[in-house]
Amino acid sequence: PLFNGEFLARAGAVIVTINYRIGRLGFLAHPELTQESGFSGNYGLIDQIAALGWVKRNIAEFGGDPGCVTVFGQSAGSISGSLLMASPLAKGLFHRVIGQSGALFGPVAASCNTGDSIQSLAAAERTGAEFARKLGAASLAELRTRAAHDIQLLHRPGATGDGNPALAVRGEFDTNWPIVDGAVLPESPHALFAQGRQNDVPILLGTTANEGATMPFVASVQALREQARADHGERAGRFLELYPARADAEARLASRTAFSYRNFYWQNWTWARLQARTGTAPVFYYQFTRAPPIPPQASYAENPPEQFGAFHCAEIPYVFRNLAIRDWPWSEVDRRLSDTISRYWLNFAGTGDPNGDGLPRWPRFDAGAQMTMEFGDETRPAPMRDLPRLEFWDAFYAAKRGEERFAA
Repeated sequence: PLFNGEFLARAGAVIVTINYRIGRLGFLAHPELTQESGFSGNYGLIDQIAALGWVKRNIAEFGGDPGCVTVFGQSAGSISGSLLMASPLAKGLFHRVIGQSGALFGPVAASCNTGDSIQSLAAAERTGAEFARKLGAASLAELRTRAAHDIQLLHRPGATGDGNPALAVRGEFDTNWPIVDGAVLPESPHALFAQGRQNDVPILLGTTANEGATMPFVASVQALREQARADHGERAGRFLELYPARADAEARLASRTAFSYRNFYWQNWTWARLQARTGTAPVFYYQFTRAPPIPPQASYAENPPEQFGAFHCAEIPYVFRNLAIRDWPWSEVDRRLSDTISRYWLNFAGTGDPNGDGLPRWPRFDAGAQMTMEFGDETRPAPMRDLPRLEFWDAFYAAKRGEERFAA
């Protein structure tokens, strides 16, 4: 198993894992679905909220405390944590959030774009109806006769499988991504947090140093420049200063890095800043920089081993004290780091503060100092990394939010 259940149980934690609807079965919006129930989409989030309700009612029977519930996820699971904090329907169902590499604070837009933005209900209904037509379903009744396999796996134009990595991230998640539906999410998560309307609970969150190692990329310098002009207009020059490339191999790396700032670093940084500004509960931010010891002879489709570094999800075996899940040459540094991180996570789940005896002091994050905890060869407080890149995306999204009122 991914996590060390015996260790967690001995530490006093009760772990609940849940199934919820994913992909189009979890998030498809359609005009006729809205007519049926008053909204559509976000079924996967509704499932999560239902599961939290079950935990509140039943967890005491399993030795748990219904007044001490931590929502804990990585990547899409971390995005869910940010949305549960934003949703009024989840109020009172959890008391802290751990978010590893993921959040959703981009603008309301006609498309979810790279997965960094969120559609309105009207926009999601349009893409849902377009998808149904592509499947040959002229009505909701006809759509319900289609096999779940066909609904989930039918590609949209520009989606993965169309042979162009650059296109693969533009609108790929439309029809299977969270939306502003008016009920689960009455407004964009950014707006709800900015107004102080989030579920105000302590959060522990962060990212890995090389999120981009396994992410989509463009294939050439020319493609990188074209994408920069399309996305950033007159600010394309600044983008290319921050993500430079003189050869195609460098362009692939630069585009992966830019994708990770757009979809992970800026999103988590914004989550932390908004909570620190408008909430009362504390924020604890981390940066995981330890490169796991991937054997040089290993073979992966995404990248050569020497280019992975601290890749997306690299921290998971450390968190669960389960390094043995990978047959890699772990060192004493790795084992100490795993012990340290798991103790922080357990302390936070129990008290809302990761600090405890024998651990380096983890400072609270605030919008001014912006101190984090670095988990690398050493564990120590450190300032935020690469602020110029984060500030570039902050200006990009601020401009986009000015366009939200046009995204019907």
